[in-house]
Amino acid sequence: MDNIRIKKTSNGVNTFTPFAHYEVDNGTTVKYYTFNGLRVAMRRGSTLYYLHGDHLGSTALTTTGSG
Repeated sequence: MDNIRIKKTSNGVNTFTPFAHYEVDNGTTVKYYTFNGLRVAMRRGSTLYYLHGDHLGSTALTTTGSG
């Protein structure tokens, strides 16, 4: 394996990361979408969120389709 964390427990919440762009966070599935090596969106359960980055490549703002 490439040193990818499979399970994390923080404050009683278990997060499983079986693949680089996929998590199960306390029973909710989270899938990340990338473009050109940057995360641009994530789907948490059935909701799609858009990730807006800053000039350093960090996520600065998260929005949904309704704004």
